[in-house]
Amino acid sequence: MIIGKSPLRISYIGGGSDVPSYFCNQPSYVVGTTIDKFVYTSVNALQEFAEQKIRVTYRQVDSVSKIDQISHPIVREILRYLNWNQPINIATLADLPGNSGLGSSSAFTVSLISAMNLAGNLEMTPDQIAMLAIHIEREVLQEAGGVQDQFHSTVGGFRMYRFSSDGHTYSNSLIDDQQAEYISDRQWIYPVGGLRSSSDAHKKIINSRGKDYTPDANIDDLSKSAHSFFKAITESKLTPSELYSQLTNAVKTSWELKSRQNQVTSSAIDSIIAEFYVAGADAVKLCGAGQSGFLLILAEPEIIDRPPRSVRKEWILNARIEPNGCKTFQL
Repeated sequence: MIIGKSPLRISYIGGGSDVPSYFCNQPSYVVGTTIDKFVYTSVNALQEFAEQKIRVTYRQVDSVSKIDQISHPIVREILRYLNWNQPINIATLADLPGNSGLGSSSAFTVSLISAMNLAGNLEMTPDQIAMLAIHIEREVLQEAGGVQDQFHSTVGGFRMYRFSSDGHTYSNSLIDDQQAEYISDRQWIYPVGGLRSSSDAHKKIINSRGKDYTPDANIDDLSKSAHSFFKAITESKLTPSELYSQLTNAVKTSWELKSRQNQVTSSAIDSIIAEFYVAGADAVKLCGAGQSGFLLILAEPEIIDRPPRSVRKEWILNARIEPNGCKTFQL
């Protein structure tokens, strides 16, 4: 059995600028990190005498003879792209529910491609895995959205990503182990507003802008703020507390810009964010394309020990920085 273990991500600054309608005109910058919450995909061979040659287990079970009969679109298109012709059993599970604004859909795509990469001895590099995930999701399946999630989950760590028509690149890790521990001790996520498809959320935002939409100044400012943060923390040596302060200021600015976009937030979400600030949080934002999912809360542990009354304390999860991208294991 081969297992792909792919991390979820938090996009701190620049999210929303990682779409072709923006970065094909000017470079886009995004700063984010992967966290210690994962999507797992297992792959193992079925015996030749199995009646159905392909078995896929997720919220339902697809037990079929041909790739075209697979209901799960990502699994179907990956196997089709790879021209897979061997009996195979694929199953998936995750630490958090899907459609949560933490890049879970792309994390699944990356974990499956990585597992198939090992199963088929394909020798794809991490960049090639990320680009194939983008191809499957954005080009083959025509799912709306950006391209940062696929790189986050493949590469991992606290980094800046640069997206452009000339290609996509990323920095080395922007923090050391001590800084990572300091931020991790103060980084939390909290579910709000139910779950939603990030592709559907992106489509609603795009439709609300009209067919002649071009990225507005907010998107430009989001990208520039990510690049400014990158320069600020790399041009001087910062203590863990200084870096944390820079991060909280940048996250607050990023959310102020992003929340101005149509259909990103709601009065209920804004109310919970305001309550966390009253309780003493340093920065709060909604993760992902918007509308619902998980809040990112940057706050001292004592704030989480006495959260707002409307918040269920047991639902607040510590989200520690994960320095690695997708890993594969053979059992």
